[in-house]
Amino acid sequence: MYCMMQGRKWFEIVRFQNCKGTENLPWKIDTFKKHDYSRHNRTLDIVVKVEKETKNLWSQFDLYKCNLNGLPDTCEYYMKDFKVMNICDSIGRKGQLWSNFVDGIQPRMRCPIKPGVYQSHFSIDDEAFKFVPLPTGLWKLKSYFYQDKERLGCVNVDIRILNNPKI
Repeated sequence: MYCMMQGRKWFEIVRFQNCKGTENLPWKIDTFKKHDYSRHNRTLDIVVKVEKETKNLWSQFDLYKCNLNGLPDTCEYYMKDFKVMNICDSIGRKGQLWSNFVDGIQPRMRCPIKPGVYQSHFSIDDEAFKFVPLPTGLWKLKSYFYQDKERLGCVNVDIRILNNPKI
């Protein structure tokens, strides 16, 4: 699944899954599915299970840039231990990196976040990349979610950025 970024580059979400060893944490990705309806209609379905009421949600993530093959010895830190605090204060804001994802969640995700199954069906486009202009490569994001000091979940997301993909 490739989508055009600002008419110059293309991106593909390669992986969106729970981190290894996090099966017993209270926030889990249950399902991730990519739909490739057409070149201009790319959507994702993500189902997240929340098993614990969450009030003081925050995240810490690492972002790596790798060569297109993604081999570990080609990766370097782009951002390390970057923290996004007080997610509950900004979860519903428009025009943010996460807005498309959050707007597609049913039932609506509001803080405190209640235990339940949350489904998001949303379109992807280049809007997310206006926040971070990424050069060609395989980008690996590892994001941990916390409430106060308790780790709630962890997700790995890999995105391939290409100049001219062979589709």
